Amino acid sequence: MFFVYRSNQIDILFTKICKIIKKKPLLNIFEREIIIHDNEILFQNLNTFIANHTGIAADFKLIYPNVFIWKLFKQVFSDIQLNNIFSRSTITWKIMKIIEENDFCKFVQKKDKIMKKFEFSFLMSHLYQQYILYRPNWINMWEKNKKNTLKIEKKDEWQAKLWIKIILYTEKLQQSKWHFSNLFKKFKTLKKIEHIKFPKRIFIIYSISLNPKYMEIFKKISTYTDIYFLSINACEKKIFHISFAKNYVVQKNNLLMNLSEKYEKFYFLFFKKFKKIKYNNFFQKNNSNNLLNIVKNDFLNFKEKENLLKKNSFLLKDNSISINICCDKKHEIEVLYNKLLSFFNEDSKLKPSDIVITSFSLNTYIIYINSIFKSKNKKEKIPFYISKKHSDKIEKILFIFNKILNLPNIRCNNEEILDLIEIQDIRDKFDISEEEINILYEWIEKANIRWGLHENEKQKNNLIFIKKNQNTWFYGIKKLLISHAINEEEEVWNNVLSCTSINTSRTELIGKLINFIKVLDQWRDKLFFSKKIKSWRPLFLCFIKDFFYKNEKIRDSIDIINKTWTKMIDDATLSNYEKKIPISILKKKFSHIMNNFSEKKFLPGVINFCHPSLVCYIPFKIKCIIGAEYQEIPKKKLSSFNLIDKYPLTSDLHICKENYIFLQNFISTQETLYISYVGHSLKNNNKVRSSILIDQLLNHITSNFYVSEHHDYKNNKKEIFEHICKKHKKENLYEKKQVNKINLNTLQKTKKINQEIYNKIFSIKNRIISTSTQISLKSLISFWKNPIRYFFNYTLNIKLKIAKRNIITEPFSINLFDDFKISNIIFKKILNNESIKDEFKKIILSGILPYGHFGSILLKEKKKEIENIVKAIYKYRISSPKKENFDIKIEKYNINGCLDEIQNTGLLRWKLGTINYRDRISLWLEHLIYCILGGTGESKIIGYKKNFFSFYPLSSHLAYNYLFTYIEGYMKGMKNPLLLIKSGSNWFDKVYDKKNDCIKKNDDIKRKAYKILYHTWMGNEYITGEKEDLYIQQIISELNVKKICKISQKWFTPILKHQKK
Repeated sequence: MFFVYRSNQIDILFTKICKIIKKKPLLNIFEREIIIHDNEILFQNLNTFIANHTGIAADFKLIYPNVFIWKLFKQVFSDIQLNNIFSRSTITWKIMKIIEENDFCKFVQKKDKIMKKFEFSFLMSHLYQQYILYRPNWINMWEKNKKNTLKIEKKDEWQAKLWIKIILYTEKLQQSKWHFSNLFKKFKTLKKIEHIKFPKRIFIIYSISLNPKYMEIFKKISTYTDIYFLSINACEKKIFHISFAKNYVVQKNNLLMNLSEKYEKFYFLFFKKFKKIKYNNFFQKNNSNNLLNIVKNDFLNFKEKENLLKKNSFLLKDNSISINICCDKKHEIEVLYNKLLSFFNEDSKLKPSDIVITSFSLNTYIIYINSIFKSKNKKEKIPFYISKKHSDKIEKILFIFNKILNLPNIRCNNEEILDLIEIQDIRDKFDISEEEINILYEWIEKANIRWGLHENEKQKNNLIFIKKNQNTWFYGIKKLLISHAINEEEEVWNNVLSCTSINTSRTELIGKLINFIKVLDQWRDKLFFSKKIKSWRPLFLCFIKDFFYKNEKIRDSIDIINKTWTKMIDDATLSNYEKKIPISILKKKFSHIMNNFSEKKFLPGVINFCHPSLVCYIPFKIKCIIGAEYQEIPKKKLSSFNLIDKYPLTSDLHICKENYIFLQNFISTQETLYISYVGHSLKNNNKVRSSILIDQLLNHITSNFYVSEHHDYKNNKKEIFEHICKKHKKENLYEKKQVNKINLNTLQKTKKINQEIYNKIFSIKNRIISTSTQISLKSLISFWKNPIRYFFNYTLNIKLKIAKRNIITEPFSINLFDDFKISNIIFKKILNNESIKDEFKKIILSGILPYGHFGSILLKEKKKEIENIVKAIYKYRISSPKKENFDIKIEKYNINGCLDEIQNTGLLRWKLGTINYRDRISLWLEHLIYCILGGTGESKIIGYKKNFFSFYPLSSHLAYNYLFTYIEGYMKGMKNPLLLIKSGSNWFDKVYDKKNDCIKKNDDIKRKAYKILYHTWMGNEYITGEKEDLYIQQIISELNVKKICKISQKWFTPILKHQKK
C-alpha cells in the first residue's frame, strides 16, 4: 500500500513514524527500518527524535534513493550484468574518443586543444546523466533513432546524434548498454515482480533531488510492501484547484507561493493517475505571536484576496524577520557575531544548538568565521562548527597534492618552493625544523636563487632563453656547498663564488635541501609529459610516499582520496581511451569529483555553519542565512546546451532547487529568521541587489501588514522596510581605554595605530620623554632626515618592518640594494686607485647582473659613472683632509660629534646616487656646525651625473641661531611627530623665490608645484608614493596639504635661502 503523509512540520511526520513503529512492530527483531532519503543530518535528527519520544533507539537504515533503485534493478534483473558503465566519468572519456574521430558539431573539432575537448566532453557527460534520470523517454527514443517525435529543434539534434555514437561505441567495446532509462522502461513493463523479498515497510522522506521517476518505481513496489511517503509542505490547500479564483492573479507574482504551487501541482497530477493511495494531512497552524509565524500561516492557508485585504498590524518591536545589509563578507560575519551575542543575552535559556547558520556559498566565509569566532575573549566565545565538504586532514592532503600536481605550470621561483617547504607535513618528511626554515631563507637570498630548478627549465617551458645556470636552485646549492667547504664569503673556486659562511653544524641542512630539490625535480619530470590513463593510476600513492610520513592519523584520509583517484582512473579506462593525456586534465577532473564529495557532519551542542539543504526540514529556534545576494539564490544556469532547461516539464522540481530549499528553511524556523548579504560591490561600490526571494518576501509583508491605519500604502511600506532591512556601517572595532602609563613592550607589538587611539594614548601628559640636554650630531641629523620615523623609533620605541620579499625573476636590471653595494665596492677601489678586476669577477659570478653581454655593458656603464664622480671629488679633495671632534654649547644644549672630510675650501660630501632633500638637510646641519667652529668655506655635496649642491659660508652668530632653531624643532618633534616629508620638500623647491625670499606669486607655478606634491604623495607604477610609507600611514590618514606646505616652508626656507646657485 502507498501512504502519503503531508504536513508543514517534520516533527509531526516523525511522530507518525513513531506511532507506526509502535503499532506495527517488525516481527524479526534483527530487521531494520528502511528510511530512504539523501540527507544524513536529517537521519541523525530522526534517530534523536525517536529516542527522545519513545525512550528507545530504533534500528534505522538510511539508504540513498539512487542506491536503493540500483540495488532493486540488480535484484529484479538478476540475469543482466549491471555495472553502471554510463557513469559520468566513463561517458566523458567516450565522448573524448568520439570527438577525436569525428567532427559532428560546430562547438568542438578534432583539431582543437585537448583541454577544450575535455571541457566539452565533461559538460556533455553531466547533461547526459541528467537526461538519463529526468528524461528517460528522450534517451530511449534517441537509441531507437526517433529524434523527430520529441519535438526538439533541429539545431539541438546533434545531442541525439552524439548519444547514438556513445551507444555504438559502447557496443563496439562489448560493454553493457543498460542504464537507468532503459531499465526504467523495462521495469515499467513488468506485470509481476518475483523472487524478491521486500522489507515490511519503507519510509520515504521527500527531498528536492528525489527523481519523479523513482516515485513511479516506489508506487509499483507498494503492491509488495507498505510505502510511507512523508511530504513537508508549506501550503495545506491544493492551490492549483483555484486557478480561476480571483486571488490567484494577486499571488501569481509571489515566487514563494508559486514554488509551493509547482510542487503541489506535480504531486497531485502524479498521484492522481494511481489507485490505492491513502492521503493523510497533518497540518498545524503556527502560533501567530510574531511576524514570522503569521507569514508562515499565510503560506499555509494560501489566503484568498478578500482575506488579504484584512491586513495584519505590524509591530515595530517585532524582530522575528530581519534582513541585514553589510559592507563586505568579513563585516557580515562581524555583524552576525554581535547579533548572536545579543540573542544569548536576551534569552538565558537559549542554547547554541538552538541556532543554525546557513549559506549557499559557505566556503567564501570560512576564513572570516574562523578569524572572528576564534579571536574573541573567552567570556564571549561562541562554540561553533563548520560543516565543510572535507575533514581538515583530507583538505590538507588535497592542498599539498594540488600544489605538487601544479609543478609543471610554475617557474619554481624561490617563493613557490619555500611555500612548499613551510608546509608542516613536507617539513616533517624531509626533517626540516622551523629554525632551519629561517636559515634557508637567508641562504637563498645570499646565493641569489631566483627561479628554475636547473638550466634546462627554460627550454622545458618553451621559453626563448639563454641556457644558463645562473639564479637556479641547483647552481645556488653548488654555491652553498662551496661556501660550506671554504667557510668564507666572496671567495672564488672553480668559477663559483661562495656566498656566505656556513659552519659544519649546518652540513645536514644542505643535504636536506638537496634531497628536497631532487624530489621536486623528479616530480616535475614525472608530471611534465602526457601519459596514457593507466600510467597515472599509482600517482597518488607515489605522492604520499614522497611527501608524507604515512601514520595512523591520516591513514583513513589517504584511503578515501586514493579510492576516489583510482576509481576515476578505472572509470576512464573502461572507455578504452588510448591517447596520452596531460596531468592538468586529471587534476581538473579530480578537483570536480572531490568538490562534489561531502562528509555532511553536524556537531551537537554548538552553533553549526552548513549548507541550507542540510537543515531545510529541521526546526530550529533561530535560523540565519548569510550571503543572500541575487547571484546565490537562485544560482544562475550557465550551460546553454541543457535541453531540460530549454524544454521544461512540470516534474522538473530540481531546476528550482535553491528556491525550494529557501522556502523549507523559512517554514522550519520557529522564532527568528536572520538574513544577511553584502549590499555593495567591492569592485566599484555599486549597490548589490538581494535575492529575488528576499524581494518577494518583503513584498508579501508590505502588502499584508500595516504600521498605522492613518498611513497610506507608500508610508506603511517605507516604515516596514526600514524596520526589517537594517543597513550596517563598518565601525571601528577598537575599544576606548583610559591609559595612564605606556608599556613600551606592548607598544612594540603594535602594528597599526588608529588616529583616535594615537590621540588618546600618545598624548604628552601620559608619555615620559627624555629631557637630556646632551645631543649627538648623528641623532640630530637622523631626526631631520625623517622626523616621523625617528619619533616612532626613539620616542615610542616602535619599529615597523616591511615584509621582505625575495626576488623571483631573472635579473633584467639591478635592484636598488644590489646597485648600492656594487657602486660602493667600485667606488672604494677607484677612489683608492686599486684594481677592480677581481671585484668585477665576483660581481659577475654573484648572479645579480643581467645575463651575458647585458651585464657586462651595465657594469662598464656603472664604472664610468663612478669615475666621473671620483674626478669631481678629486677636484675639491686634498690629499689629507682634516677631521675634527667637537662638543659645543648651544643655549642649554650640548652638541657633540665629529666632522670629517674638512677641506681647505670647506666640507666635502659625496653620494653615488641622486641628491635628495635628506642629503641637503644633513649637509645643512653639518655646515652650521662647521661655521660655528670658525669655518669660512663652502660645504658641498657631489652626486650622480655631476649633480652638485653647496652652501655659502655663514657667520658664526647666524649659524648658531639657525642651529638652535633646529635643536628646538628636534626637541618638539620628539614629543609630537613633525610632518616634514618629501612631498612638501618637492613642492617648496618649485614654489620658492630665492631672490625675494618668499613664495612665488605666479598661479601657474603654484599649480605645477601642487601637482608635484600630489605625484610625490601618490606615486605611480614605477615609483612608490609617499602615502605607502608605513610610518606616515600611522600619522596621516588624509593628505593635509596646507599643514604639510606650512611645515616645509618653515624648515626648508633657510636651506634654499643659503644654497649656492
